[in-house]
Amino acid sequence: MKKYMITLASKKERSEASLTKFAEIGVTDIETIEGVDGSREDLEALGIRRSSFQRYWHNRFVCCSYHHSYTNSEFGCALSHLKIYEKILRDGDGMALIMEDDLVPVDAERARAVMGSLDEFMSQSRCDIFFINFIDKLRPFRQKHLTVNGIGICSVGAGRYDWFFNRRKTVDLASGYIVTAKACERLLELGRPASMPADRLTGLLAYTKLNAWRTEECYFHAAKDGGSVVHYYDVGS
Repeated sequence: MKKYMITLASKKERSEASLTKFAEIGVTDIETIEGVDGSREDLEALGIRRSSFQRYWHNRFVCCSYHHSYTNSEFGCALSHLKIYEKILRDGDGMALIMEDDLVPVDAERARAVMGSLDEFMSQSRCDIFFINFIDKLRPFRQKHLTVNGIGICSVGAGRYDWFFNRRKTVDLASGYIVTAKACERLLELGRPASMPADRLTGLLAYTKLNAWRTEECYFHAAKDGGSVVHYYDVGS
């Protein structure tokens, strides 16, 4: 499985620090992808209006919107992830791991096991999107659990029958997740023209209708000194 890390030329030291941490657990096959700088990108040329907002329509009567004044960082976040979705589809990859350059392993042994089990996670869960870093705010009625190479994984609670109770909740963080080609197509369809940060685009599962799983515990976290992409909840500060 290909592994991509988003970075900006102006913050190469951040990706170098993250790559060093991954090399320490034996992961050296990560390809860095130049992200989009929202402060420099010509947003109007991409059909983006700063006053617009994104809506997910679950059906003709019910929608969910993420409505506020978008920052350059949020546009950059969205466009960077959309750029990689396009690359995955263009290259014909069935799936890929996408990471932001503030992601670092916390538990070395477990993180190494996670990185060595990515393909098995996907084949056994048969999901569209798999989070290795997350804040899960969803409340499932029923949840599936599996153990793969000693790592517990579970389904995320936004399924067919409990979407109504989870429609305003989300899986936060887009700093580390596996996405399939099917999910890329869906996220590109909903994400254009980049009116929502990637944390929201990937996390509002009740509206994307993606089958999602995650590790039961987080063995990675976002480094405190930040990365090239700002998470939506850090924008205010």
